[in-house]
Amino acid sequence: MQWEKLNYVDFLKAIKTTKGVCVLPVGILEKHGEHMPLGIDFIKVHEVCKLAAEKESAVVFPPFFFSQIAEVRHTAGSVCIRPQLAYDLLENVCDEIARNGFKKILIVNGHGGNFAFLPYFVISSLYKKKDYTLYLVKGTYGPMKKEWEKFIDTDENHAGEWETSAMMAIDEDSVNMKYLPKKPGLPLNRIKHLKDLTTSMFWYADFPEHYAGDARTATKEKGEKVLRIVADYVAERIKLVKKDAVVPRLQKEYFRRAEKPYLK
Repeated sequence: MQWEKLNYVDFLKAIKTTKGVCVLPVGILEKHGEHMPLGIDFIKVHEVCKLAAEKESAVVFPPFFFSQIAEVRHTAGSVCIRPQLAYDLLENVCDEIARNGFKKILIVNGHGGNFAFLPYFVISSLYKKKDYTLYLVKGTYGPMKKEWEKFIDTDENHAGEWETSAMMAIDEDSVNMKYLPKKPGLPLNRIKHLKDLTTSMFWYADFPEHYAGDARTATKEKGEKVLRIVADYVAERIKLVKKDAVVPRLQKEYFRRAEKPYLK
């Protein structure tokens, strides 16, 4: 069920039928090579969440595309929100979702640049008392990689074969393969000398044009398979969130003790 498509009566029913579970797809607006739509990250994750909710009932919030994207301000089309504003906006949205009756919020990430932002957001929710619990699907795509390696021919992570295939399956007209680079997007290894250190330049140093991989073998059929694999994975997580009674109980206990930590 899509939040924005529900009428008032069905919205109220959905709070009960989904056991108060809302799925929040988080993406971004950024360059994806030359051939892909700027909104692929939020388009893709929203589609995955919709498919997952068809299998395991949940209300899917409209795609949220104001997250972390500081590493792409040098490219046209990206929208970079100030870090504190991005955090505050996401918190405000979660507060509003809960105020409307959904006390369990499952965040599903569609953008690699959120690998630090979203876990930080979730753990920081303990700073002040909340009447809802947050859940985050960690690494939405990594766990399924072994499954799609059976039919995905190349190894990539940004606007390459599987991501281009997924977009073809969602909206083939939005992918313009005539703009596809002739050569694969390979890492430039410009900070390889730093070994296991990381810096703010970790992504720009390797992929300044935001194309990582080889999309020449992408097809709509491959994309349909990828979307189903990821959607099934998310559907299982929705089911886990519905059944979970431990985290809400522990969170209440935690906030009670945090108010007076000097008492046992």
